[in-house]
Amino acid sequence: MVFSVAEEYYQFMLGFSVLGSISSSIVFIPSVACIAHWFLKRRALATGIAATAGGIGGIIFPSRLPWAIRIIGFISAAFCFLNVALLRTRLPLNSVQKGIVDIRALKELRFSLLTAAIVLIDFALLIPLTYLPSYAQSRGLGDSLAYNLSSILNAASIVGRIIPRYCASRFGRCKYISTLIVIPIAGELFKVQISTGHDDYTGLIILCGLVYACACVFFILSKGVSVGWRLKVF
Repeated sequence: MVFSVAEEYYQFMLGFSVLGSISSSIVFIPSVACIAHWFLKRRALATGIAATAGGIGGIIFPSRLPWAIRIIGFISAAFCFLNVALLRTRLPLNSVQKGIVDIRALKELRFSLLTAAIVLIDFALLIPLTYLPSYAQSRGLGDSLAYNLSSILNAASIVGRIIPRYCASRFGRCKYISTLIVIPIAGELFKVQISTGHDDYTGLIILCGLVYACACVFFILSKGVSVGWRLKVF
């Protein structure tokens, strides 16, 4: 809803960064965390199925409702309130915990490594997704297809959100990370030829690639600290 009235750059920053982070912390994160209360062996798969909703929304909103930001905001707010009202947890609250923020978890090495990996992976993934349409246009792709690339990627992510989670449930979450964490990054992204009159995304591409590599390192370190360094999955 803030986007529909934003005109200045700082307004977009406040709306997307500050309000987006607050709303995600209040609604999205508890919804995903609550799933873990009800599943054990198939916890990763259940979380992946729930995450497919993001891919479905990423198809419908950009392609069918690009003009309806304010309407989408009201609809999303209504469903978010309903979602929070219907959430049920299985595990009791920790009565020993004191204070609003418990920083003791940061003293645990594997938790800190995993947190660092997740922060870096989000940084490396969200920036390319944000600039993908403008990058495609700078490389000569048509406007229509360039703006539809986000929907295409979200459609592909539906499968990507289920299959890896199934493998994680089948072979083990940390063990699965150790075998498949080295995700290929298209080498052609590093061979961008700078054309006169076109934007140069080389620096952004290299930055995101390096951050992605650092995230992979933290994932591997987290796995090693948690369950050891062996690559065997059985």
